[in-house]
Amino acid sequence: MKIKNGLRLIAIGFIFTLVNINITFDQTQINIMPDFIGWILIGAASVMLKEYTKKNPFYLIGAILLALCDAAILVVRLVLPKLDISIYETGVSLFSILYIFLLLSKLEKIGKDKGYNDVNSVRILKYVYLIVYLIFQALTFAADYLPIRVLAVLFSISGIAALVTAIATAFVLFKMSIQIDE
Repeated sequence: MKIKNGLRLIAIGFIFTLVNINITFDQTQINIMPDFIGWILIGAASVMLKEYTKKNPFYLIGAILLALCDAAILVVRLVLPKLDISIYETGVSLFSILYIFLLLSKLEKIGKDKGYNDVNSVRILKYVYLIVYLIFQALTFAADYLPIRVLAVLFSISGIAALVTAIATAFVLFKMSIQIDE
């Protein structure tokens, strides 16, 4: 039952880490679904998956580090909204995509071991995350060279792709938690 609950926690954690609902106050944007909550849930889930993660503390330590970094970003944005922390955010973003890729690889293995019949969905999502992330980063770097309207359309499309990917991942993980043999 712990593995099933761990998968559900990860699904909810992905929703928090990948869905941003921003509210603007005095030129400061605040995400009402803070990423650090998602990383805390994913870290708690890695403890529930100890059968698969006990030999590799990366899953727990990585989630804790990401939670701390994202909480720090939130605080800095609130306290010092004019401070440019984009390099720091890019570093955290790089680490998070690596973490997500490795976590989905681990979940793929769990699915295989526990008799989940749609493991290919997890594998596909792992690569979709990577592609969406790379596109988003490319757009960020190209922002100075593209007309604002084109950039807005491309960011909207990549944002929608990220949202669909997050929802699809949550769906697949909930489905896996129902169908696996524990």
